[in-house]
Amino acid sequence: MKKIECTKSLRELILTAFDSTEYPGDDNIVLGAYPPNMPDYMAVYNLYNGHKWNSFSDSFFYSHGEVQSSIEFLTPKAFLYYLPAFMLHIISDEWSNDINGLIVDIFSGLDYTKNSTTSLIFTQMNEMQFKCVALFLDFIFSNSDIYTGFYVEELEEIINEYWWQFL
Repeated sequence: MKKIECTKSLRELILTAFDSTEYPGDDNIVLGAYPPNMPDYMAVYNLYNGHKWNSFSDSFFYSHGEVQSSIEFLTPKAFLYYLPAFMLHIISDEWSNDINGLIVDIFSGLDYTKNSTTSLIFTQMNEMQFKCVALFLDFIFSNSDIYTGFYVEELEEIINEYWWQFL
C-alpha cells in the first residue's frame, strides 16, 4: 500500500511541478537541422512535434518503437519539456522493465557529471522541479527491483553526485 500512496503523491507532484513548462517549439524538438532530414531524426520529430508532454498516454510509449531510443535525439529543451511524461510513464502501472532503454537514457540525461555544462536541466528548472526529479530518482532507487535491475549502481551514483541535495 505504501508504494501505491507514494506513486500517487509523486504523480501529483510531477503534474503540478511541470504544469507551466513551455513547449520547446517545433524547430527545437530534435538535434540537428530543422526540419529534420535524416530518417531517425524525422521519426523522432514526428512522434513529438506539436504534442504537449501531458497528452501522452502509457500506450504511446509502447506503440512506437522509436520512443524507446528517442531521448538521445531530443534537444536539451525538448528533453526538459518531455521529462515529466517520461517520469509519469515509468511510475505508472503500465511500466515494463523489459524495455529499459528509456530509463537508461533518462538516467544519462539527468547525470550531472555528464551534462552539467550543456543541459538545460541544470539551468532552467525551478526549485519545485529539482525536488520533483530528485524524489522521482529516489523513488526509482527505493524500488530498484521493479525499475532498474542492474542499473541500480548507476542510479545511486547519479543521486549521490548531485540530486541528493534536493531530497
